[in-house]
Amino acid sequence: MWQGLCIFLLVITGCSCFVNLVHNGFRLKAAMTGTPHTFAWNADKAIDGSTSQDYQSNSCAISKVDVDKLTKSYWKGWIEPSPFNIGYLEIYFRSDTYERSTGFSIYTYNTQNFYPFIDPKHLIYRHDPLAGCPSPIMNVTVNKVTQGIVFINERPPGYRSNCQGDNTQYVGIELCEIKVMGCDQVRYSSGCNQLCPSKCKNQHCDAFNGSCIHGCSNPNALTVDCLVCPPHYYGNDCNTPCGNCRGDDVCNNVTGHCPLGCKQHWTGIRCEVCPSHYFGSNCNTACGQCRGNDACNNVTGFCPHGCKPHWIGHRCDECENGFFNPTCTGQCGYCKHNLTCDKANGYCPQGCVKNYLYPRCQVCENGYYGNNCSQHCGNCLNGGFCDKLTGFCGNGCKPHFQRPLCQVCENGYYSSNCSKQCGHCLNGQPCDKHIGLCEKGCQPHFQSPLCQECQDGFYGRNCSQQCGHCLNHEPCNKDTGHCNKGCQSYFQYPLCQVCENGYYGTNCSKQCGHCLNSEPCDKHIGYCNKGCQPHFRSPLCTECQDGFFGSNCSQQCGHCLNHEPCNKDTGHCYKGCQSYFQYPLCQECVDYFYGNTCSDVCGLCKDRETCDKRNGTCINGCVDYVKGSRCNESPTSELQKEDDETSFHWSYAGIGILAILLVVALGFIVFLKRNQNQPTFKSEFVTEGQTPTQTSLQNYDILTVSQETNPYATMNSEMNESPYHNLP
Repeated sequence: MWQGLCIFLLVITGCSCFVNLVHNGFRLKAAMTGTPHTFAWNADKAIDGSTSQDYQSNSCAISKVDVDKLTKSYWKGWIEPSPFNIGYLEIYFRSDTYERSTGFSIYTYNTQNFYPFIDPKHLIYRHDPLAGCPSPIMNVTVNKVTQGIVFINERPPGYRSNCQGDNTQYVGIELCEIKVMGCDQVRYSSGCNQLCPSKCKNQHCDAFNGSCIHGCSNPNALTVDCLVCPPHYYGNDCNTPCGNCRGDDVCNNVTGHCPLGCKQHWTGIRCEVCPSHYFGSNCNTACGQCRGNDACNNVTGFCPHGCKPHWIGHRCDECENGFFNPTCTGQCGYCKHNLTCDKANGYCPQGCVKNYLYPRCQVCENGYYGNNCSQHCGNCLNGGFCDKLTGFCGNGCKPHFQRPLCQVCENGYYSSNCSKQCGHCLNGQPCDKHIGLCEKGCQPHFQSPLCQECQDGFYGRNCSQQCGHCLNHEPCNKDTGHCNKGCQSYFQYPLCQVCENGYYGTNCSKQCGHCLNSEPCDKHIGYCNKGCQPHFRSPLCTECQDGFFGSNCSQQCGHCLNHEPCNKDTGHCYKGCQSYFQYPLCQECVDYFYGNTCSDVCGLCKDRETCDKRNGTCINGCVDYVKGSRCNESPTSELQKEDDETSFHWSYAGIGILAILLVVALGFIVFLKRNQNQPTFKSEFVTEGQTPTQTSLQNYDILTVSQETNPYATMNSEMNESPYHNLP
């Protein structure tokens, strides 16, 4: 079977006829630590047969290095159904990140419960990170009968690498293909056509040459030829001494391999050489700091091309003056008197120059910063200290100091501790940060130079509001605008900006009129917006409508001449009254006239009294010989009306009858008396157009009315002829 398989592969693929055990009819279970970078990039991708090293081909097993952040990772494969004689591994790393696999190890195991991290005896190969980077494609000799292969990478404490591009913190899996090349467990040679000798233990032999490297069937035979070698020797002739095996263990009698590894500072598969960068008889002395990371002479330790910067001596194992620490990378601080520091710990032997922190004198004392530590830190928050190089306060400043140095106030604040807020500087300019002055002036109505309070006469947050009319022109409160000592007359407290109810005008000096329902008037122009009380003139309601007068305009004007309005305070008709009305109010008739229009003349009232000026009645009766409520009827006959409105005269129809009844003597007496002088009524009254002094009527003596209009005149003439005139 194996011979036929190899011939087939040789014809088809041109291979050397070690079989890729995980991709040629055998099954391998693969697993890895970490999270696959994508679902497609799982552990099985490293055994899918594709040797493409481009991760974009989706044929690589890749974990999330930066996400998982592991310091130990592994990929393992378990070949079924049984162990195989594995000759070597062909490892294809991801081409763009193969440097990150620096320091990897290969282990084998024969139980699925193998834990390589705690059982290093199955180590096959470990890449030395100090030797540089691995190759993108690596062949690793296994030459072992096994069933499991483990690829391991880790970053232990103190890990160092000379591979540029290596990730010295975290590891992951970045394998594009692992070919496991070998034969059936009892076969060897490149054609897998040779059976292992039966003298070999379990018939397991060297995969390349068939020697019994895994031991002999005879437990006393200790060489690859199953010869009996003495302890600590190996080889076909048993004359090659073992190397420096760990714990003075004996090496493999066939291969010379140390089963438990090498003593410290020894390396190689047989532990017989010093590792790179060590020298001495026991390989236990590390080389110094040779230039270019050169290895020193493994006997003398001398560096062939000199030292790295800041190292001196033949072996480059001493710091030059001014530097210290195990790597001579620490620069001495500012030691007093320019002394050099201790090359081991960097301490200055006699202290530091001013403001530097002892013992190394490399950084400033707390509270100082700068190249020579001469600058004081600013006002850092919560008493913190500034960065000793830049002076920056990393946690921020005390309130109102300006980041990052916290040495000057933020714009808008001033004083030594920046606790005072700037005033209202013109155009939003910041104030002087020491004394708070607004150097370019204030915003309107703020008081120079600090611009923090309003000028007299203004108030409010922005001093934009003008004070009211404070008493005695005192300034108002500059926050609230209140006039603390009261207002000028008729202004409303506390702002004194508007009139009290009942007053209006610029100075509130004008009193409101009689607004309807006692509503206040408009405090600017005095208008009664809801109208006036009855008989007041809109809109001010301060004077009566025409035809009314008095303090409440409740009195109606009299009958002024030509219907002129009366005086609205007194009711006087300054231009006089209509005919027969009494000046100055012109509301009632002059004496001896009555009626709505005062056009009716009174009758002959007793004792020359005037009649009632409304209805013409004589309150105390009539003169003799006259009757009627208005004293305008004859005693012997009915009073005949000759004028419907203003006059009447006596009718004498019954005189003849009286003459018959009376004696002739009585008639004679009447006749004798008829020419005697009788009192006459004289009247002087104000006609329309006369002055008020012409309208006074005192008594009958001044009553003069023409006979055509006055019934008193006709009565007098008739009574002169009356037989009753001189009756006893």
